[in-house]
Amino acid sequence: MHRDREHASAGGVVAAVLANLLIGVLAIVPAFCAHWLVVEYPLVDCMGGLGCDKEAEDHVAGALAGAAVGGVVVLGALLVVDVAVPRQEGWPLRRWLGSAALVPVPFLLALAVGWI
Repeated sequence: MHRDREHASAGGVVAAVLANLLIGVLAIVPAFCAHWLVVEYPLVDCMGGLGCDKEAEDHVAGALAGAAVGGVVVLGALLVVDVAVPRQEGWPLRRWLGSAALVPVPFLLALAVGWI
């Protein structure tokens, strides 16, 4: 019976929250790239499309790649951490999927503090 309690506590709320906050730290990179594309890129002065400087075009390619590749990595991590592992271990999915809402918290905190 003691072993069942240890097994259940390993998939507890604290573990779910910490795991999803760590994924959120990883998600800062693709979130920053997407944020830059939405907020900063429309402000680049292109004068009808002919006057765009080379630097702005290079940043767009990097931001798109960062958002796409980073987004796939974060989604993969979420699927493994919040679905595959809890199902395999017999932990309740509700607590893990519910704590997935915490993934954007590190990015939003960095944005609010002014680090981004």
